[in-house]
Amino acid sequence: MISMTGFGKAKMKYGSAWVKVEISSVNRKQLETIVGLPREWAMLERQVREWVAEFARRGRVQVTVELEAPSEWVNGKVDVAVARHYERIFRQLIKELKLKNEITLQEVLAAPGVLNNQLLGNDEKVKCQFEFVVKKALKEWSQMRKVEGDHLKKDFLHRTRRIRSLKKKIQIQAPWIAKKYGERLKERLRQANVAVAWEDEVFRKELLFFAERCDISEELTRLESHLQQFEETIKKEGEVGRKLEFLLQEIFREVNTMGAKANDVKIAHEVMELKMEIEKLREQVQNVE
Repeated sequence: MISMTGFGKAKMKYGSAWVKVEISSVNRKQLETIVGLPREWAMLERQVREWVAEFARRGRVQVTVELEAPSEWVNGKVDVAVARHYERIFRQLIKELKLKNEITLQEVLAAPGVLNNQLLGNDEKVKCQFEFVVKKALKEWSQMRKVEGDHLKKDFLHRTRRIRSLKKKIQIQAPWIAKKYGERLKERLRQANVAVAWEDEVFRKELLFFAERCDISEELTRLESHLQQFEETIKKEGEVGRKLEFLLQEIFREVNTMGAKANDVKIAHEVMELKMEIEKLREQVQNVE
């Protein structure tokens, strides 16, 4: 089981410059990858997305690549011919559109191919090193997600043990519900000066009807089955978050039905405690891939 929350980083030395890669993620129902690259490496965005997809199936993943380069590298080399080409195009557009804008040096330098930074060349050596540093950050990020997943697993097991403890209390109390109801009913009849024996047929039929109506044995059995599946699922690898969400829905359904059928103050209290534990699980399951 892996968490969707994580962080990883790596650096690559290239000459006198550094390339920094940082990867962070939070929970999302689908995989959403946001990539921030230097302009000259914009064509590698699709490749970065594919690398992320090798490590994750869900979550919002932010990949940021930054440069730490000395001034002579930042300045780079200007391709004057390309700059003049864009300058002519810009002026022609201004004339055709009848605009009053002035062309700035910054706008010309921002055009593709005008400023050729030494670090961000298109040679295969740079690209291979870039892939290495991105995947290094991805591995660190993935490892953190596994560690977070292990923490979540421990918390889930702790809460399922708590749910079983509460379920056991309900199982002990459940067989006595009908008898306590009969005693309350007899007390009300006594206060009304109506004498009724346990053997009275009408009285026994009323108790039988109540016992069938408040029987929660099936719900307890299904609850145990769902808990077993939940515990088995959190021990598996891969994408298990959606299944855990479904199982929690079913667990809550059984608990809610027990509370509605049991008609008992003590069981109602245990059901409330169960719902609180289930809600805590729901919050945590949102972080599972």
